[in-house]
Amino acid sequence: MVATLVALFLPMAAVSPAYPTTLPPLAYDPDATLAAHRADLALPRPAATPIVLEAWRALAAAQARRDPATQTVYQPRFAHHLYEATGHNPSAVRAVRAAARERFLRELSDGRAPLTQIAARHHLVGRDASPSVDDAQRVAWFDLRWERLALPTPNDGTNIEPITTTLLRVPPASQRAFVAWGVSASCLELLGAVGRRPTLDDPRRCASARRDLVALASAMDRDYPRDEARAAVEVMLATGLLRVSDPSRSDREQPIDADATGVARDDANAAFSRARDLYAAMLRRERTRRVERLYRATVAELGGD
Repeated sequence: MVATLVALFLPMAAVSPAYPTTLPPLAYDPDATLAAHRADLALPRPAATPIVLEAWRALAAAQARRDPATQTVYQPRFAHHLYEATGHNPSAVRAVRAAARERFLRELSDGRAPLTQIAARHHLVGRDASPSVDDAQRVAWFDLRWERLALPTPNDGTNIEPITTTLLRVPPASQRAFVAWGVSASCLELLGAVGRRPTLDDPRRCASARRDLVALASAMDRDYPRDEARAAVEVMLATGLLRVSDPSRSDREQPIDADATGVARDDANAAFSRARDLYAAMLRRERTRRVERLYRATVAELGGD
């Protein structure tokens, strides 16, 4: 009887906490994305395409300098020139976007090219680029960026278009390639924050984007482990808030006062609680050692045993 009890309960006691550091991956077809790009390149271009491309490059240069004042001038100028050149004709829009996209791909090895500098902040290019990133994901990232900046007011206060809406204007193959990149990216990569000091808002912005990406991945693949991914988003939000709000850190963008630190810790506890509930529901459906470890980590963070 003693041997039986030890066999039953010792494995449970030996389960150690585990923290997710990435979201579950999403499969995609890189060949389909690049084939769509080549098809768009074959479309006839509007006569004013060079004007649009120059406006796009000027906007990218302002963004590469992290110059918000100049960005607010060049972004609507780009959107205006794009409309003037295409009249929102879908074929014309695809042709102009493909021309800009092709220039981006040609300049990937040119560290002076503005858009290459921005892509490097997402670890899409350069010596620190993730080995798993390919041209299909770069194309998809470019497409989403282009479509968001082609809006008359892409960042109008709180009236910011959801990523799910923007993706509807992106070629279908790029939609999936972008989500595949997004769920595999770190927060710094997703936000393009590589190379700058972290802010307390970064984990929250990252979690918001990741929630959208998980919903999209679930819609694209019915076998995508949605609940596990949702729980991982909350754990990574919580750990990110605790890390950035740590009083001993000296590399933040701005100092954090006691009130902001308290709010961050409260938000982290709430995120751990949401993750715990999701893991608990998963364990009720199917008890696995891996999910037990993930569940135990959230319980420990909340002061449980």
